[in-house]
Amino acid sequence: MRNEIVFEKKKVDVSLILYVAKSRLAFWFKAKHPESVLSRKDIFADPLLADKSKNMGKSRLRLVSWSPPPSGTLKLNVDGAVTRDGGLSGVGGLLRNNEGKCLLSFFRHVGLVPPLLAEILAIKFGLEIFFTSI
Repeated sequence: MRNEIVFEKKKVDVSLILYVAKSRLAFWFKAKHPESVLSRKDIFADPLLADKSKNMGKSRLRLVSWSPPPSGTLKLNVDGAVTRDGGLSGVGGLLRNNEGKCLLSFFRHVGLVPPLLAEILAIKFGLEIFFTSI
């Protein structure tokens, strides 16, 4: 998509990007929580259902390190965060090259949203900022 936008002057198809993001979210959720009664179709149709799922159990935190993208490419890392009480939410991200150099960063308050919506908004805003900067 990026090459088509940059080199062929095509328009950003935000709906296609959100479709891919929701699909990946649904597959990730089922891989992370196989015991959940929610199906991938359920999560895709309404990502907020995952936040309401009672069968998720407690996730364990683990250290994850950043890995660079292939040579000559860029990597956009995004994250959404919500306070414990479900109050304020925010999103942010970094665009880095294969040497780890930060080329672009962003953060934004997104108000009162559930965790999965914050993650989706992080992807959406990250892509919008990236595509408007090229």
